[in-house]
Order: sequence, then structure tokens, then C-alpha cells
Amino acid sequence: MVASAGGHLSELVRLRRRLLPDDPVVFLVPDTDQSRTLLRDEQVIHVPLVLPRELRQTAELARPARQILREISPTSVISTGASPAIPFLAAAAAANIPAHYVESLTRLEAPSMTGRILSRTPGVTCHSPHAERGWKGWQPISSPIDDYDVVRAASADLRRVVVTLGTMRDFGFRSLVERLSEILPPTVEVLWQTGVTDTTGLGIDTEAFVPVGRLRSAMEVADVVIGHAGCGTALDAMDAGKLPILVPRRAARDEHVDDHQVDIARWLNGRGLAVGREVSQLHLDDLLFAAAHSTVRREPGTATPSVGVG
Repeated sequence: MVASAGGHLSELVRLRRRLLPDDPVVFLVPDTDQSRTLLRDEQVIHVPLVLPRELRQTAELARPARQILREISPTSVISTGASPAIPFLAAAAAANIPAHYVESLTRLEAPSMTGRILSRTPGVTCHSPHAERGWKGWQPISSPIDDYDVVRAASADLRRVVVTLGTMRDFGFRSLVERLSEILPPTVEVLWQTGVTDTTGLGIDTEAFVPVGRLRSAMEVADVVIGHAGCGTALDAMDAGKLPILVPRRAARDEHVDDHQVDIARWLNGRGLAVGREVSQLHLDDLLFAAAHSTVRREPGTATPSVGVG
């Protein structure tokens, strides 16, 4: 199972939990705090960290991908992206090993660049939780989102809040931090995980990166979790029992490479599994609403389509 860091790895771990709970798996992932925490009981081979759209670095993974696959002789290779999916799945397909790409659930309307490339790669089978939207040639697969329900919380206090902007290295999200600084009551205890976002002059105590284990523990005791509309953030908040508030990054503000987070925020908001708001639309009432609800995870059903892992 292959993935880069962030939401791609979060989805991969949940895919394993849903489809391969008892199968022997080798994870091919970058060496990060996230991977060390999530995969501490798994067999792991570390691969270089390649950021989105670093084409030269992605191409340079082709040779080590072929070598690693020869060494471990997998019966199948599965990836949720992003960049490492291309060399590893292409190498698997060339060696006649079943190769499966599962598109991120954040891509609602069309595949990512990785998905577009792999859908044209001979021998690679592509899957998407949104294939029914007319994705020609793509196979449907259920989403981890299907495992969650929303219920009324026992209380609606607003005492502790977690704000997490993910682990993106090239894009800040100051507009959200500024908005929250305006609307959060001064009595609320806030854990700010702000990544590379510049928070100069805002008068708040922030941490660039909070270790995954500590961040998850903070989410569990928080009344509200607020984050950028990334898949990992949404799933981690729901695992912690929270109805997340998801605010999409906007490419026009240089907060991401495109606006796909707008789609995921709207989709989860429409399903009642998140409060999706643009920065300018976010109000204190949204935080109180989220605090008054919680999420529960059901055991995955038996109808999850197989990806033919052998």
C-alpha cells in the first residue's frame, strides 16, 4: 500500500481497515511523524517525500519503485496517491502485478492529476467513491465517510477548540486564522496547529506542527474541531467524535494549487457530516452548532466493493 503524507495516508490507513483488516500489508510511505504514529504496528518501507506536482522528483522514484517491488514481491499494489502512486503503480503494472489506484474522496467532480495519469496507464485499475458521477472507465468503491453518523451531543459547551491547518509545506491559511481570531470568545482555550501560516501580529500562541498523537488526543477532549477542508482533517475529527467545521482553502488567495477543497466542504456539509463554510461566512453560531453534535463510526458493512487484492 503506497501513499504520500497527509490526507492520502489517512485515507490509505482507513482503506486497509475497511478492505484488508487481516491481510499482511507492507506500507510504502515517507518517514514523517504522521506515518510513524499511524503505522507504528505495521511493516513499513520509507520512500522519499515528494510534494504535489514535483514532476522530476516523482520520475526519480521509478527506479527505486521497481527495486522495492522486486524485493517484496507483492500480490497486489494499492495506492491512494499522490505522487508516489505513479511510479509504484506503473512499475507494478509493468511487472503484471495487479495495480489499483483509489482516488481521494476530496475529488468529487474529476480525477486529480495523478488520477488522470494513472487512468491512462495500461494495467492500472482506477477506483473512486464518486465514480457514479460519470467518471468513464473508473470503478466505484465505497467511501470511509459512509461509516459515520451524526447525533446530538451530550452538551454544547464551547470551552476547548482545536484549529488545524494540516501539514502543507507551501501554502499558508492566514485568512482563516484572522477570521477565527475575530469570532472566538477570549475565554476559549484554543490549540492552534498552523503549519507554515504566518500568524505575526495576531496575538495568539500557535504551533507549526503538533505531533499526531497529541493532536488526536486534543481533538477527543475538544468541543469543536475547525480545519481546512482536507480529507485527513475531516476523518480525524470524525474519528474523535466531532462534527468538524471545514473551511476550504482558495487558490485565488494562494492557499492551495486549486479549489478542490471547496467541493469537499460543500459535499460533507450537504450530507450533514460537517459544517462547511467559506472564511467570510464563518460565525460563532457555526461553532455552537458543531459543539451541539457529535459523530459516531459504525463498523464497515460487508458490501464494500473489493479491489481484487488477490
